[in-house]
Amino acid sequence: MSGLFPARHIVLTHDAPVVSAPISQGVVHNGVLYTGGQAGLDPTTCKPVAEDFESQARQALQNLDAVARAAGTSLDMALKVTVYLARMEDYPALNAIYARVFRSEPPARKVIETRLLAGLLVEFDAIIALPAGG
Repeated sequence: MSGLFPARHIVLTHDAPVVSAPISQGVVHNGVLYTGGQAGLDPTTCKPVAEDFESQARQALQNLDAVARAAGTSLDMALKVTVYLARMEDYPALNAIYARVFRSEPPARKVIETRLLAGLLVEFDAIIALPAGG
């Protein structure tokens, strides 16, 4: 039955945190990258880069970009980004950082306030198009 469906490809890069949980950093299917959640973790230590929101948000977006690049695309091709905030009070800071990354024609976005793993303040996931033929 699997021959009836286009193949999917798992994305893995050491430029983003590699965790021991049974998850993928990203999956490519039909010309689209679906990323797993990327938080403000140092790719080497898998620990939060800092305790402040801005540092974690910048690192999380760098990690998301690393997964996109490993799949052969970039954040410029993002269709939708979901943001998970531990504290809605960080929403203005999120907007400022987000506007620097997505300068023109930003992707669709959803922001959800939720409980995150200990020490984490923000997490991003995205649906990102691959370049034509990708």
